[in-house]
Amino acid sequence: MLRITERLNELSSSHYSEDDRIVDQTKVMRSIVELIEKLLNTRTNSVSIDPEYGVPEIDFSKGLVDEAEKLDLMHFLEQLILRFEKRIVALQGILFDSHDIRVVMAFRLQAQTYDKAQLTLAVLLYSDNTLAVETN
Repeated sequence: MLRITERLNELSSSHYSEDDRIVDQTKVMRSIVELIEKLLNTRTNSVSIDPEYGVPEIDFSKGLVDEAEKLDLMHFLEQLILRFEKRIVALQGILFDSHDIRVVMAFRLQAQTYDKAQLTLAVLLYSDNTLAVETN
């Protein structure tokens, strides 16, 4: 399901072929990835319409050395995504090691949409408090 602005842009097309559905599915996946990336790179209290939208500033003064701290943060981000991205119905994260020295934490997300489409994302948390979302 596309966001409302994306659906409005698609209204000019009145018929769909199988190729159009594949293109639409690609657009939906791209839209989900873009929304997740915006969500994860927005700080809480910076959106006046919903102060809880976004991620709070993460304190790296002590580091994220403990596996339990990384898991807690990953679960927090999963819940945040599920709350604000309604097209995703199931989400599971798995930590992995990144060889990039700028990356503080990395995890893969397995997401399932309402129409049963599967999406695998890599989320990288950088030391400058930004998060990158990449499709695999």
